[in-house]
Amino acid sequence: MRIKKTGKNVKLWLSANDTYNWAHKAGVCWPCSFLAGKRLFAEFEDGDLIYYAVNGRIARDMQADEFNAITSDYITSTAIKDKVEQKTKCPACGSVNTSTEHLLYEYKEMLKAGFNQMFGHNARKCCNDIVDLLRDRDITSYQSLFGTHTIRKWTY
Repeated sequence: MRIKKTGKNVKLWLSANDTYNWAHKAGVCWPCSFLAGKRLFAEFEDGDLIYYAVNGRIARDMQADEFNAITSDYITSTAIKDKVEQKTKCPACGSVNTSTEHLLYEYKEMLKAGFNQMFGHNARKCCNDIVDLLRDRDITSYQSLFGTHTIRKWTY
């Protein structure tokens, strides 16, 4: 999969493997997929379809619902990744390292230190910002020697 964004223009290239894997995802498969195993190119300008091709040619018998579903799945997942990457600094230490491991480390350190009790409102906001970054990456829990712990926002 490749996406190129230029202003309001978005170009999406999907390989035959991308379309096959999308159509055969566990639990959400597309059983009569026209696009499975075919290359797809689509170009959008300000959300409107400008051009598309399947295996290098315009496919006149393609179903619009499948086309809309696959293109929106890939473009939306890329938009979410872009949103996560825009937050470049760690809320806790200001470091440019916003890797998942670093954010989990900072979250655990705040819990261990009783950070919220020491620094009040600013610490709550900082911890909640870290939780938001982790949730943007679909991380809602972590493992320790004592079992699975849910990542939660500070509420008090």
